[in-house]
Amino acid sequence: MVRDPTDSNFQLVHGRRDDENVYSNCCNHQSGNEAHRARRGWKGDITCGGWTILCGKTCILYFVIATIFLTILILLVASLVNISAVRKEFRGEAIHQNLLMNVLSLAQNTTLTLTELTTKQNQMLADMSKKLDDIMHQIMIKMREAAEIDCGNLQCPTKWIAFDESCYFFSVKENTWHNGQQYCSLHGGNLLVINNANEQKFITLNAKLDVFWFGLIENGTGNWEWVDGTAFNTSATNWNEGEPNNVGGVEDCALIVNAGKWNDANCDHKLHFICEQKRNLV
Repeated sequence: MVRDPTDSNFQLVHGRRDDENVYSNCCNHQSGNEAHRARRGWKGDITCGGWTILCGKTCILYFVIATIFLTILILLVASLVNISAVRKEFRGEAIHQNLLMNVLSLAQNTTLTLTELTTKQNQMLADMSKKLDDIMHQIMIKMREAAEIDCGNLQCPTKWIAFDESCYFFSVKENTWHNGQQYCSLHGGNLLVINNANEQKFITLNAKLDVFWFGLIENGTGNWEWVDGTAFNTSATNWNEGEPNNVGGVEDCALIVNAGKWNDANCDHKLHFICEQKRNLV
């Protein structure tokens, strides 16, 4: 750049507007003051009428440093941007994985809960079905008794209960097994002989929580037999757990206890008893 040092608009690099100083500096450069020029980093020909400034080694060095600094700054900014993007990507992936795990855990817990509910529901339905069957059976027995109360009891002695083809008497007084059998025989029957499950349920319902002798006795050989000679079927028994156990070797007669279960006991005990006789169906 060539400028007239006498120009009033000329400005020195150092920010001073002084025509005399500019002119003096020009003369100094022109006079060959190499040391001064070296310190300033200037190189070029300067005349009093106009002067030229050419960039020297110092200027080039500044330019290279500035370029390198700017390049490093750009690379640093780009690296920060990339790191931020990678962090966001990793953070998004972690959130996605956590969300997926939560969904899978919720699905598994829901499946377990549904399985437990289904199992409990099935168990409740089975229990309700069993109870309903028992209730229906009791209703049928009561309905049958109610239907036979007029004509059935005409075929049975007073205070005897009609059921199926038999009449039943539940004693109020207590007596030994043999005396109970004698009473039943005098009234045209025997101590109770249980032939099937329906009869067993009927007796259980009417016996309630009391204890009764019935017509099963040990014949002295270790075998049990019915008092009326009916064949004893071991598969149709209703013994209580651990019975018969013949404690003391004197328990030869059978009785009905709670819930219709059978026990063996000493025949000389005085208990209530149940008589049975065939109904007159003519």
